[in-house]
Amino acid sequence: TGGNIHLESRNIFLQDSELETKVAEQGVSGNITVDASNQFELSGSRLSTSLEPGATGSGGNITVDAGEISLLDFSLIDTATFGEGDAGNVELTSTIGPISFQDSNVFSITGGSGNAGDVKLRSNSSIALNGQSSVNTAASLGASGEGGTITIDASERLRIIGPGVSEPTSLALGNRGPEFSEG
Repeated sequence: TGGNIHLESRNIFLQDSELETKVAEQGVSGNITVDASNQFELSGSRLSTSLEPGATGSGGNITVDAGEISLLDFSLIDTATFGEGDAGNVELTSTIGPISFQDSNVFSITGGSGNAGDVKLRSNSSIALNGQSSVNTAASLGASGEGGTITIDASERLRIIGPGVSEPTSLALGNRGPEFSEG
């Protein structure tokens, strides 16, 4: 069983870093939780949970709650399963300012018999995906599990410039598509 990772501060900045929890045999991958009352910025960094090949159990969730969220310079937030068990969910919530991506990705994937997790972005302001940024959930070729659901909810504005959002069917099996809402 993987341990949990919890970060809490007014402002959290991660640069050229990787925080990861995983299960290699049997158990539950730990969760990653970020609570930043003001700003959370990921630059050239990765938050990841996974269930490794041959493992049984479940992947951990990744939850980011912050006043404002920025992913920059090819940052990744991802959950995955390559074994028997579901990947964790990814949820990013900004309570004050925007969620913005610049050349960064958020995803959940299955390469095994378990399902990919759901991906949710919620902002009381706006959400912007710029450059080579994307949000996706998918089942890779050869996987028997399905992709999850993508939910994007922006109170003021949603802007996607670049690859954007991929449905589970873009890579393989899944049958659930993205959901968008703009308040």
